[in-house]
Amino acid sequence: MIKKIKWRVIFAFALSLILLTMPAAIGFAGAKAVEKTGFPDIFSLVRDGVGNSAWALGIRSYKVESVNNNEIIVEFSGTSPSLQGILRIKWDNPKKASMKLVREEGTLSVVWDGNIGELSLSDMKARSASIRFNSDTKSWVAKSDFSWSIIKENGEDVKLMGAIASDFNQARMQKLSKQQNPLIQATSICPDYSNPIKGGTFGTTKSDACYKARGYVASECSNQYCWGCYSYKSTNCDCICTPGLGDFYCYCEITGFPCKDCEY
Repeated sequence: MIKKIKWRVIFAFALSLILLTMPAAIGFAGAKAVEKTGFPDIFSLVRDGVGNSAWALGIRSYKVESVNNNEIIVEFSGTSPSLQGILRIKWDNPKKASMKLVREEGTLSVVWDGNIGELSLSDMKARSASIRFNSDTKSWVAKSDFSWSIIKENGEDVKLMGAIASDFNQARMQKLSKQQNPLIQATSICPDYSNPIKGGTFGTTKSDACYKARGYVASECSNQYCWGCYSYKSTNCDCICTPGLGDFYCYCEITGFPCKDCEY
């Protein structure tokens, strides 16, 4: 009897170790898939890792119904009945997504073009709206005041779609967005404050846009002295998000300083 109990204890312990290491193994495989293919590994069909933006809106779980080339069908659920549904996301390119939120009462369609900063939608009442970021005035401009009212009326769903798309976007910028240590002798490297590098990008969420902006600027900072920027003017990005949609559908900028040889 004692031997049987011992074997049960050993078996239970071994099984717990396997279960504890599975998420890490899956995460490692996912990272490798992104590195090799440039696409996130979502073929496990279930993803519990809800991003911060989606979680803040009340989303608690995802289930991937199908994946076909660049189109993903995601079933989501949350803290209330209004936070349940199916979202179809088709990435025409890494920065442009066509999304359809499917509910019993109808379908809300949104096209987000992060290449130029344009948001277009067609709601369940067959009304259309479109806004675009003006790079000269650094502001979001609508084709008409009616566009703003349509976007505001559908605001919660539009934010929801942006948050989920951010979690299931094509490969984000590589980890250049993280500040890198100098590649050669640290004592010989200084910040080049006379040549600041400023850059900005769009994202369906503020955090995503800032992440991409840091990645872009880091890649521009990289030189023979170090990989990435020596430092940034500010730890936070300067962001301009779509009015009425909170921290969603944003343009973010950041300024970095490249490395240079110290002048003594």
